[in-house]
Amino acid sequence: MGGAPRGWVATALVLGVGLLVVTALTRRARSGGGGGTGDDTAATLAALRPTMYGASWCGFTRRQLAELSPEELACVDVVDCGAGGGRCEGVRALPTWEVAGGRRLGGYVPRNELGAALQRLTG
Repeated sequence: MGGAPRGWVATALVLGVGLLVVTALTRRARSGGGGGTGDDTAATLAALRPTMYGASWCGFTRRQLAELSPEELACVDVVDCGAGGGRCEGVRALPTWEVAGGRRLGGYVPRNELGAALQRLTG
């Protein structure tokens, strides 16, 4: 009986580490670290410095953030609307992207389409 909990913990640890490795490799591939995707998302985020309104409990917000590389995330002002606050007033969908001038795009946008979608907001 004393060995069962230890075996369960070891199995959970191995599965957890495996999940982290798969997540890291997926993020790297999507961010262009695995040979490049040819899209302009990273350059657009660096140039526009948009705001993304989201919530930690929102699956679409978590998915959107997981697709961005650490370098791309550094270019985004992420506002957690789950914590409340006046900055989220008028946000009707999560996540919502906002560029200078207050133009917004609501809803999850796949990473390979995000750069072009944000550029359309500025035009």
